[in-house]
Amino acid sequence: MIYVNKKDEKEYTKRPGAYAIVEGEDGKIAIVCDEDKDCYYFGGGIEKGETPLEALRRELIEECGYSIKDINFFTEVGEFLKSKTRGYIEVLASIYVVKLNEFVKEPVEKDHNLVWIKPEDFRNKLLRNWQNYVLDLYIEYKEYYDGTITDNVLKDKIVFWDIDGTLASYRFNGHVSSSDGSDNGMSLDEINEGIFLKRVPSRFMQNILKNADVRKNIVLGHVLCDKSIEDKNVWLDRFFPMIEERIFIKGSSKGKAILEYCEKNSIDIKDVVFIDDSLNILREAERLGINSWHISSFLDYKRGIND
Repeated sequence: MIYVNKKDEKEYTKRPGAYAIVEGEDGKIAIVCDEDKDCYYFGGGIEKGETPLEALRRELIEECGYSIKDINFFTEVGEFLKSKTRGYIEVLASIYVVKLNEFVKEPVEKDHNLVWIKPEDFRNKLLRNWQNYVLDLYIEYKEYYDGTITDNVLKDKIVFWDIDGTLASYRFNGHVSSSDGSDNGMSLDEINEGIFLKRVPSRFMQNILKNADVRKNIVLGHVLCDKSIEDKNVWLDRFFPMIEERIFIKGSSKGKAILEYCEKNSIDIKDVVFIDDSLNILREAERLGINSWHISSFLDYKRGIND
């Protein structure tokens, strides 16, 4: 944990708490401003027996009357300070980024006013040093964070999806490689025994493909033999019925296969997105002008710890 100041010789009581950066529209966040014109984050101390998330949900209802959704851990920070009511305390703050959900009831703390602000306008204006540190960190995060795919990236696009390591986990019978099989880790014997039919689909990716507003979903997969094609078609029928077309290639370039498909179907390459788990394959595709994304870019897609 990072501390914004150093401890002196005084005795400090530990004060763990959970606090929220409440995101809204147009890049604004919600903070509390009280009758003394002090401004700070929603949240407060964690009571005995509570988890940080339980405390966060309780505090938001008490302070602004709303439940919360899309809850994501952001950081932890500490500060040694003197409180008006609690004396010398060691703040141990767990910070989450959230959104307001439903109005539950009138807030208990009547002097807590919800104010929507542009984060940049409140630098160094929050009550505590640790709060200002977190605000600076959040502004930097929003300005520079990159590499995560969003709805806008996929919207109205023709999306080519890899299978192994993307729609299904990349591991077969306890291994990820085989000396007598394919680069996808399956041995020839395992392929002939129908091992792919035993793959558990990624529920996360099922939800993305089901709900993403794309023009068309296409599978683009490497295969070793006809048995592999047969089993993958059966598997896709079962678990990814939203896939409209399947392209299976044996040993050739996925990037070139996409270009050939686009040329044949009069598709502008700017309307294409390609997702795979192999960096070498993605790099080659990107050099060919294809908008290419690694599966790790979906780690924060539609992120949130919801009720």
